[in-house]
Amino acid sequence: MAVQGQCTEVHIGGHVQTGGYGQLARSFGLFGDYVRVIELIDHNGKELSVTRKTDPDLFFAILGGSPGNFGVITHLTLQVHRDRDYVGSRGLRALYLYDPTTLKRLVDILVKASDDPDFPPNYDLCISVLSSSFLLFDLWPELDGQMREEHPEVYGEDGLPGWPRTIVVYAQWVPLKPNDEMSYKPDFFSQFDEDKIFGWVEQKAMSKLTGDWIFRNVREFDHPYEKRTYTTNSTNLQGQGWPEWVTNRIDAIIKPEANRCWLSVQLQMYGGKESRFRQHADNGTSFSFRDSTLVATLDCFHTPEAKQRALDWQAVNDQEGIGPNGKFSRDDRRVLWGSYGDYNLANVWDKYHESKEKYDRLRAVRKRMDPNGLSTPNTFCVPRAD
Repeated sequence: MAVQGQCTEVHIGGHVQTGGYGQLARSFGLFGDYVRVIELIDHNGKELSVTRKTDPDLFFAILGGSPGNFGVITHLTLQVHRDRDYVGSRGLRALYLYDPTTLKRLVDILVKASDDPDFPPNYDLCISVLSSSFLLFDLWPELDGQMREEHPEVYGEDGLPGWPRTIVVYAQWVPLKPNDEMSYKPDFFSQFDEDKIFGWVEQKAMSKLTGDWIFRNVREFDHPYEKRTYTTNSTNLQGQGWPEWVTNRIDAIIKPEANRCWLSVQLQMYGGKESRFRQHADNGTSFSFRDSTLVATLDCFHTPEAKQRALDWQAVNDQEGIGPNGKFSRDDRRVLWGSYGDYNLANVWDKYHESKEKYDRLRAVRKRMDPNGLSTPNTFCVPRAD
């Protein structure tokens, strides 16, 4: 079993260099945390084998620094996990018809766990919100028949499946050490039973369970979109009023069905003192903001004529969600895979890298590995040191 992401068409090269965020981030960390050897061809055509010991600066830069800007990666050696080490793993994938009251209740559950620094590391939880027209068959191939049988009021009298606005919850528990079964709390899963129309808790091998978290469609909606991926290290999101605020912001786009905008939202917890996402912070990689407690992705897809509506909606999210009085984060903290806004990194480097010391270290590696700009496709690359 490898620690993979959730989007089927995201391939390994970019995924590993920007972190490898996915459903297992709290319990296992990032995909990039499990890279042991990087083989690449440098600007002189020389083949290199890079590890934490052979070239710690280059290893650090490749994994989280500036994707694709240090050479051509040809092979990776990964540490993988064995099912027999995680016997008893359980997961829930639950479907709800969209309703702001339901969404607020689910976000409150997420935030209660996220705000708790002592929340056990065995649990992962992600809430997704999807506008109508999303192809739910890509999440549940068996959904059509079961919905027709169990929920004819949703399926429709014409016998054709519809695509309603929905909320999807992904929840997981995994034993992280021998005899860890005592840390399993059935109540963690039962709190998602209210309003659920589809889904159940399953005990599966981790290699099978991780397959249930994958979005099998290439793209959520066949439109351009305005992307936002925010992170926070707050442990007081409830006190900051974020659950109610984010519910209202989502409802502002999802509720008007004819506004020609569609949302794909993912809200996922990462926090806790024992979170592997946090504990792997000093493992020789440069992935940023490893103290994050929650990551929120709000992607607003739109038709060309509705672009300004999407921009205006995201502008309010930026202004009210981020900043000294922000509902979500006091600082603007972004991740490379969720980049947006100004794509001249020299202007916004501090939004992606925590310190000038780290940024300068990356620039020095760029100067050594790419002195002639061979791997500089755009201004979003870490610039070479002077």
